[in-house]
Amino acid sequence: MALEINVIRAKSDATKAPRMPLNLVETSFAGWSSFNNGSGVAPSVTGGTNGDTVVFAKTSLVAGRSWVGTDFTGEAGKSYAVGCYMAAQSGTLDAGVDNIFTNASISAGETGIRFSNVARWFCTRFTCDTDGSILVRLGIGCDGDDDATSTSLTLSKPFVYEIESATANCPEYVAGWGNQTSAEQRAAAFSYANGNTVAASGQITLNGSEAVPLGGINPYTVGLFVADSFGNSETEWPQLMVNSNGHLLLLGNSTSGDSMADMDTRLNDVLNMDSFDYTGNVPPTFAILQGSVNSPNESQTADQMITTVTSMIDKTLALNIAPIVTNIAPYGQGAGFAITKGQELAAYNQRLQGVCAAKGAVHVDIHSLLVDTDGYSLKAAYDSGDGVHPNEAGSQVIADAFNQAIRASGGVAGEQSIISHNIIKH
Repeated sequence: MALEINVIRAKSDATKAPRMPLNLVETSFAGWSSFNNGSGVAPSVTGGTNGDTVVFAKTSLVAGRSWVGTDFTGEAGKSYAVGCYMAAQSGTLDAGVDNIFTNASISAGETGIRFSNVARWFCTRFTCDTDGSILVRLGIGCDGDDDATSTSLTLSKPFVYEIESATANCPEYVAGWGNQTSAEQRAAAFSYANGNTVAASGQITLNGSEAVPLGGINPYTVGLFVADSFGNSETEWPQLMVNSNGHLLLLGNSTSGDSMADMDTRLNDVLNMDSFDYTGNVPPTFAILQGSVNSPNESQTADQMITTVTSMIDKTLALNIAPIVTNIAPYGQGAGFAITKGQELAAYNQRLQGVCAAKGAVHVDIHSLLVDTDGYSLKAAYDSGDGVHPNEAGSQVIADAFNQAIRASGGVAGEQSIISHNIIKH
């Protein structure tokens, strides 16, 4: 399955942030499974670092299939938008992308993406009636052998979004077209404060008067992140960060059990999102690289961890994205977390600040903020109960430290404007 990217936006004030969905499936096709039979040719994944484009083909007009598929978990009562960009095709293909296969019962919406025009974004929207796996197939003959006149199809930039309802617009930062009633219509509908909308021409109309090119407004600051289990709950630091700044948007991945070496791999996918217009042409300005408690506990040495974090810093700097790096939090009382590995943790933490200074990365010392007087245990006031994971109070300390670092580095301009050239104010 493709890597799931968590899209974290503020809940506290909907007027200060676009309606951003959760559980975005990353744009790469590289992790998708593939299938072909009959006259169908094995799909060819190309484009971008991780493959954001796939080419399907048949050798003749006789029956055959060529498609790729992936899955995600749908939840009862939640609605989703699924789609992609139609880049090219040969011949006529009236039903080029079909179908959304699901083990969950669908109570509303449609489960087929059908179109025939190139250079368009298309999507389908539906609501799950029950919990279950949603299997997405894109390509030629997804639901059965195809013998139509098309022998070639190119799709790119797949997306899966959680949306408000089966009749809601697709997320506003997808600049594309929807085809729900056999008539092309805008899939994007910007919901900025002050009544700004997207005109049929594809331009943003400001308060009904001033028009600017689509993507010309920077309504929020975008940051990327990778983390371990410290960041994958609504009471943990990513969500708490954006709750205190309604114009801050975070895109990234937090996976329980991940070491920094795992994060380095996931960072490739997170950074690759910059090539896809997820955010209405608002580029990410920083990437938070959270030190993982799993790294020293998995017998990684300080040298190995320094090599890994240097790799992550270099990748972000190469894209002109400012790296914000934390040291590793204390875990001295954690069951299953070996205290004998504390020497490697301490050695890494001692060296990290110098590495950040040499590279020009922002260093955030969460260890000192969370550690007890013994120098290696998590403070009781911040302990969720297992000696390793911070509770909400501890997570808030981390979130506050990140927000302070972002403000200090100029990534957010406080109450005046949260992004350079921002024309939408608090």
